[in-house]
Amino acid sequence: MKRKESISNRKDSLYVIRIIFQLINDYVYRFISRNCSTAAYSFTENLG
Repeated sequence: MKRKESISNRKDSLYVIRIIFQLINDYVYRFISRNCSTAAYSFTENLG
């Protein structure tokens, strides 16, 4: 019973993380499209 609970909690956290990443990607895409491509390149290089 406890094991099942932890698995479901893990799925919920993964779902939340996925939503957060989606929001971040959306924000970054808007930010990049607003600015020049060189700034976007340096930003992605810092992430990598």
